[in-house]
Amino acid sequence: MKLTTPATAIFVVILLSAVSLAHTIEPAAGSGQTAIESALGIPDPVKIVLLSSAVVAFFVTLSLIFKKSFQNKHKKIIFILITVPIIFATLYLVGVTLALNTASATKGPVHWHADMEVWACGNKYHFVHSTGWDNKVGESLMHLHDDDRMHIEGVVMDMKDIELGEFFHSVGGEFNSDSITMPTTEGVKKWFNGYDCNGKMGWLYMFVNGKLEKTMDEYIISPYFNIPPGDTIKIVFSEKPLDKINPKFSEAP
Repeated sequence: MKLTTPATAIFVVILLSAVSLAHTIEPAAGSGQTAIESALGIPDPVKIVLLSSAVVAFFVTLSLIFKKSFQNKHKKIIFILITVPIIFATLYLVGVTLALNTASATKGPVHWHADMEVWACGNKYHFVHSTGWDNKVGESLMHLHDDDRMHIEGVVMDMKDIELGEFFHSVGGEFNSDSITMPTTEGVKKWFNGYDCNGKMGWLYMFVNGKLEKTMDEYIISPYFNIPPGDTIKIVFSEKPLDKINPKFSEAP
């Protein structure tokens, strides 16, 4: 018990840390690799921790089976064989964390927010609500929490990964300068430039903090947790000419 209890406690902490780290970035789609392996080209720390824990478990079991016949020198050897994998796994996890932060575009994990609203032909639409236990729509890096608030949480390896178009893709939609596909509480909605809107041709516009933003799907939100100073994004599909659209957030266009 003197050996197993500390070893188990330490490995639980290390394993949870490794899992938490692995979920701070998204793996490349279809790569067959974990997030860490895709980003750094090295084994995922979760795998290293599991392998190390298997080694520790083997020697702990061995020590329990033969504890009555072990002499002091045997106990010292077993202690070393248990300690080395724990130290190695810990150092590997620290090294991966430092390497990931250094290689990332943001030099470490971020937690940014932006409030968003979508209007089409005078009606306001809300993003679909989550159905899972984690109260999340989207992926670990970019998602919603049933609040029409864009969340960016984790390590950003490439700034293109957090463009607005990527956010829509992560929640099951699409967005560019010509069209928008949005999973809403009323089902999936699609609007295209030139599409009928109140009997006239509608056009897609986007306003950030009350100003027209032409980058549309390539826009990257401001790096803030609180709103303000974080962005308010208003996407409007309307038949009105641009100068007749109200750009203010939380107000009908």
